[in-house]
Amino acid sequence: MADISDAEFLRRAVEARSRIREEPTEVALRPGQEKQTLVDVRGADEYAQGHLGGAVNLPLDQLSEQVASPKQVASELNATVVCYCNGGNRGALATDALRHMGHSNVVNLAGGFNTLPDSVKRGSIEREETQ
Repeated sequence: MADISDAEFLRRAVEARSRIREEPTEVALRPGQEKQTLVDVRGADEYAQGHLGGAVNLPLDQLSEQVASPKQVASELNATVVCYCNGGNRGALATDALRHMGHSNVVNLAGGFNTLPDSVKRGSIEREETQ
């Protein structure tokens, strides 16, 4: 994704949104929901600054390289997978890519990490320890 213009990136994100499901925080991250796999598709530096508890980091630009098999993301292709980034664009692209890999229950967190309510951020953000 680094080799395309901002305009092309946004165009692709808009196209992806027409094919995927996006859910607001209160739906995508509701307590008591069946087991979910949270996939943070931001870069490693963004992930280290804070991420949702239990999220795995699969940066969008490395997604196809890191995921040789769809079951590397979730053991069952119908398991709930929630993708997120900072604002929703990379999450939309990752959601679309995982859908194409065979995941049938993958959603994008609408608005991304930046729109999470403070109560959600306080309750579940993990930060990487700096040495």
